[in-house]
Amino acid sequence: MSRTLLIFVLLAASAGRGEIIDRVVAVAGRRVITASDVDREARLEAYFNRLPPPLGALGPGPQYQATRERLIRQRLVLQEREQIELQSAGEAEVKKQAADLGSNSASPGDYGLQEQDLLEYVRRLANVTSFVELRFKTGIEIAPDQVASYYEKNLLPELARRGIAVPPPLDQVRSQIEEALVEERTNELLDRWLAEQRARVGVRVLEADQP
Repeated sequence: MSRTLLIFVLLAASAGRGEIIDRVVAVAGRRVITASDVDREARLEAYFNRLPPPLGALGPGPQYQATRERLIRQRLVLQEREQIELQSAGEAEVKKQAADLGSNSASPGDYGLQEQDLLEYVRRLANVTSFVELRFKTGIEIAPDQVASYYEKNLLPELARRGIAVPPPLDQVRSQIEEALVEERTNELLDRWLAEQRARVGVRVLEADQP
C-alpha cells in the first residue's frame, strides 16, 4: 500500500464504523492537503477579508479549486523554505499582524475558527512572504525606460478610462510605478519557479472537482 493511500485510509477510518472524518484532496511533495484544510482556509480568508462566513463546508466549484490551489502553492513554498532554514516569524510579530488584519467586528467563533487558527494563518502567510521577498524580490532593478513605458502604455490609458483629464506627471508617480513593476516581476519569477517545483516534487490532486 502506498504512503498516500495509507494516509487516506487512516483519515477515513473512524472507530471501525467506516465514517469519513476527512479526506486527502491533494499532495504537494511531502505535504498533504485535506478537505478540512481547504474548508478552514476559506473561512480564514473570509474572516480576514471581512466577508460573511461560508455556510457549511466548501463544496466543489471555482472557489474550492482556487482555495485548494493557493494551499498547494503555499505548501510548495514552505517545503522549500524548510530546506534553507529561514527563521520563522516571531510570536510577537504574528500577534501584531493578526491584530492589524483582524479588525473584524465578528468573532472567530462565528467562522468556526479559534484564535490559534488565526495566528497559524498569519504566521504561515508571513513565512511565505519572507521567502518570496528573499528569493525573488531582492535584487530586482527597474530601468527608467521601463517606468516611462508603463506610464505611457498602462497608467495614462487607465486614468483616461477613469475620466481623469489631467494625469500626474511621471516624476510624481515614478516610485509607485517602480513598486508595481517590481511586484509584477516578482510574480513572474514566482510563477515560473512554482511550475518548476510542481514538476520536480510532484503535485497530485486526488479529488474530482465536480459534485
